[in-house]
Amino acid sequence: MSSIESSATSLVRSAEELMFVTRSLKEAWILGQIKPLRSEEEQQEQEGDSLTEDKDVSDREKQNTKKVNSKAEKLLDAILQES
Repeated sequence: MSSIESSATSLVRSAEELMFVTRSLKEAWILGQIKPLRSEEEQQEQEGDSLTEDKDVSDREKQNTKKVNSKAEKLLDAILQES
């Protein structure tokens, strides 16, 4: 086999191995086994968004607690007035 044929065969084999690796990575990504890399800015935005969401949930919980407490107080007052 000539040097050119040997180099061509080696090049084809390397290309096939590379295609196998990229296909394996795509399958793993699609199946959720790996996540794409994000820049630091995107990571900070995501962390900020989750903190904002946590604060929003906390604020809503506080508002709902106030509403429930208000209704409970009114109900208790009504019960005490009847007795």
